[in-house]
Amino acid sequence: MRRVVVAALVFLGVILGGASCLAVTVTWVADCGYSLQGSEVNVLIDGLLVYETPEERQVLMREAVAPFDADIILVTHSHFDHFDAGIVAANMSANWSAVLVAPRDVIRDVQDLASHLPEDRFHAVAPSTREPQTVDLPDLTITVYSLPHGPDGQPRNVGYLFELDSVVFFHPGDGDINEAGTLYESYALHEAGIDAAFLAWAMFLDAAVGDFTSALGARYLVPTHGTPSLLRMTCERAGDAFGDLFCFREYMESIEFEPGEGCPPTE
Repeated sequence: MRRVVVAALVFLGVILGGASCLAVTVTWVADCGYSLQGSEVNVLIDGLLVYETPEERQVLMREAVAPFDADIILVTHSHFDHFDAGIVAANMSANWSAVLVAPRDVIRDVQDLASHLPEDRFHAVAPSTREPQTVDLPDLTITVYSLPHGPDGQPRNVGYLFELDSVVFFHPGDGDINEAGTLYESYALHEAGIDAAFLAWAMFLDAAVGDFTSALGARYLVPTHGTPSLLRMTCERAGDAFGDLFCFREYMESIEFEPGEGCPPTE
């Protein structure tokens, strides 16, 4: 049963006069997969897979039932703990509004199973290490970064940065921990105004974790890529050093992120 947790995390942002304060509901749906449900757009990041996913949740994924009714599906790389081609193909067939943004090998694997889907629903990305790539979709602009997978750079791994209802999210996939700080700094991510960054739990137990956080400049850090018990342990061990940690406690748990100061409490 889905447990919804509404947390009073208020993010800095510019709210236009008279504009409503809208919340983005973030649900932890898989190992490092998240559903981000905005007022107009729903985004799934690495959230359609078989790995450690019970059959009943796989059914929801395949049938594009909430929170898997995505408008935009983002995949960071083709490893089985981030992506399953069959489930993505089924989801996109059940939900004809969904588009897929992913490295070319991910796109190819899905198209092999879903040749009936039109080309304009697929957006292959291949940013260089010098220049991020911008994907302009009708309802969302996404900046895509090359963040090579450790230890040998294979397969191609990308990170995604986007603003949804005034909240800026960053998901780096499985970027090499040893190179992350340097790359974050070279991309000037500390200037991107990141509100919530999803980072592998191991970063918070590494002696050099301060380099990551200072280079990233994220307001809230979300340990990910582990079981619920592992993430709880991470928050217990690293929470004193990083007061900006937020840990999901179980799969299908949700939190609402509200943009801007002075917003009324979420009902």
